[in-house]
Amino acid sequence: MIQLAYRSTSIVDDGSSTFFITLAEIFEKSLINNAKRKITGVLAFNSGRFVQILEGAASDVDPMLATITTDRRHSGIHIMSRQSVGARSFGAWSMAFVGGGTSAGTIMNLLAECDPSSDAYRTAIGGLAKCIG
Repeated sequence: MIQLAYRSTSIVDDGSSTFFITLAEIFEKSLINNAKRKITGVLAFNSGRFVQILEGAASDVDPMLATITTDRRHSGIHIMSRQSVGARSFGAWSMAFVGGGTSAGTIMNLLAECDPSSDAYRTAIGGLAKCIG
């Protein structure tokens, strides 16, 4: 099983009403598609940036990432980490959502700046899991 984390920048202005509709559409589609593929994870949004973590079989996660990279609602996709894991951090969630708060922003910044093999990175993943309960 792998855990893949990426960050990107929203194309849709996060102050517009269109943004909230777009975010709801992304989340709803993720819930459906991820459940079908047994992918778990979290989508975090703060200040115009996304961080998403996907967990599952590489044969499911990699095609999902290929689809995500062609989505025109965001740009600047940067893979932060792709690593084998023994257990899921977000096993109860086909797609959890964390957004807009100080905690989400702090965790997203930490994830974006950490070496994926570091304790700080694992702590940030754990913090994100705690944010969603």
